[in-house]
Amino acid sequence: MGVSLSLRRSLLAAASVLACAPLSGCVANTDSVAANEDDIIGGTSDNVDRSVVAISVWNQQVSHTCSATVVSPHVVVTAAHCVDPGDVGVDNVVQVFMGDTLASPWPWLYKSVKEVHVPPNYDSGNIFSGNDIAVVITKSALGRPALPMNRVALGPSDVGRSIRFVGFGKTAANNPDSYGRRYQASLSITSVSSKFVSSSSANSFTCQGDSGGPGFIKRSGVEYIAGINSFGPANCNGANTSTRVDAFAQSFVDGYIHTFDPGFQAP
Repeated sequence: MGVSLSLRRSLLAAASVLACAPLSGCVANTDSVAANEDDIIGGTSDNVDRSVVAISVWNQQVSHTCSATVVSPHVVVTAAHCVDPGDVGVDNVVQVFMGDTLASPWPWLYKSVKEVHVPPNYDSGNIFSGNDIAVVITKSALGRPALPMNRVALGPSDVGRSIRFVGFGKTAANNPDSYGRRYQASLSITSVSSKFVSSSSANSFTCQGDSGGPGFIKRSGVEYIAGINSFGPANCNGANTSTRVDAFAQSFVDGYIHTFDPGFQAP
């Protein structure tokens, strides 16, 4: 969730002040990585979901932060538009933030990143085409429990189901300082397409900074990552659209888990 593509490109060309995708949920800032986050509107503070982390991306011109989820000891999943060079530029430093609030940006809370990968058919110029998912590989083990990915195909029967989002995004759409804390809120699934799951709520909305964060659904008492927060209205007061994890878990994410965490059995 964020600005339009044309505005994003003009800002980048003029002052290099923004490095987010159209309608994306990352937060851009030219000052510091620590001043780059926001929280879910209408949600509640969340110090429990510690496997939901933040992704920090910065270079000499820009910095921004998204949300992400630990899926194996060295692998987190996030949105492609949070890390793809076509969206955020090149020569970036990418780190995973392990704390609960960016108000305490201690160095030991950051994990260095070894590699970043997006699907080959991801189009940074058209977020609406889908495939907005990425894996981020850390150099050292994250030390957080891996959360299970949904592997059961979503469909029309899931409309109306609760989906719980967690992220570091804005708690107030018009307040650029309302960021940097992990928040959570429950929405309801409104539609399911081949690549996306959409959801909404009368009182809770995802906002800038929540991109890449998980949308959890519960089956048999267990929460699964069903969506990766992708985009929504720039004013953060409407439906959220997320990438369906079941469409990418086996075909995209699993290969990196097997490569960088051999022998690890995904929950």
